[in-house]
Amino acid sequence: MEKEQVRSGVGSMDVTVTLFSLLLIAAIAFPAALAARESARQVQSVDHLRFIGEGMLRHADTFGFLPGNGGPSASTVSTPDARTLNPNDADETYQWGYGDPRLAGRNQPGSWAFAILPFIGQQQAFAKRDQAVAVPQYYIPGRRKPVAEVAIEESDPLYPGRFRSAQ
Repeated sequence: MEKEQVRSGVGSMDVTVTLFSLLLIAAIAFPAALAARESARQVQSVDHLRFIGEGMLRHADTFGFLPGNGGPSASTVSTPDARTLNPNDADETYQWGYGDPRLAGRNQPGSWAFAILPFIGQQQAFAKRDQAVAVPQYYIPGRRKPVAEVAIEESDPLYPGRFRSAQ
């Protein structure tokens, strides 16, 4: 009597069904993972905005008003590019939007983003006027990482090399 040969092992149909099942699971899980990642980025963005808002409110609690957009007072502006003598230091000129840690409140020539630095945990960047510090709260997660970029060249006539950090 002849014995029937029994094949053991995995057949091609088994492999096909297994691969199809894995692809189906991946097709379902991948969009869910992307949605979860996007949701986390949105939550982080909202948290950054909340943190900036709290910094502005702390500024308002300290000085009695929200931070402005910087620059010298209108009465001291005498040139079209807003460079004028600093009333606190006759040898130095104001440079609009470029913050000065020695000045506070309404005398701050820096923008709101500079003025709230001490209120959002960036005291060192504020004190050193370090433009090469990337403040994470000012970046949108998912668009790019918080990396400071130098936009002003050494040859700029108004702010020659002011935004370059000492390396």
